[in-house]
Amino acid sequence: MMGANNSLASRLKEKCPNLFLMKCSCHSFRLCASYACGKLPNDVEQLARDVYNFFSNSPKRIDQYKEFQEFANVLPHKILHPSQTRWLSLELVIKRLISQYNELTLHFTEQAYKGVLQADNILEKLKKPETKLCLECWVYLTG
Repeated sequence: MMGANNSLASRLKEKCPNLFLMKCSCHSFRLCASYACGKLPNDVEQLARDVYNFFSNSPKRIDQYKEFQEFANVLPHKILHPSQTRWLSLELVIKRLISQYNELTLHFTEQAYKGVLQADNILEKLKKPETKLCLECWVYLTG
């Protein structure tokens, strides 16, 4: 649309050389945010998918987590599904992970102690100090 060669903007400029074209700042900000999110480690996105997949096909695990949320005295929130559109949909998913980060860490600690292999892998990611920082950066860049 706005390219220098063979675009709508260049064709309009040919017809009206004095035409002033102003690019959309919202679109530019979206491109900047998308590019910045692309520079964050893929571990953040993978963690969101791993946590969702841990609960997604197991009503038993969902019930265990609800009980854990009641025990921890936090509002029971559902773990959201990250879709394929990377930074737009992940913002809500990551905000939910951040809001329940400590509870998720405790829950996966308990599950790992019980010997659940999947939980051990997720817990390892949750315990990395840079993980929460990257999650918060993701929300900052997209919010």
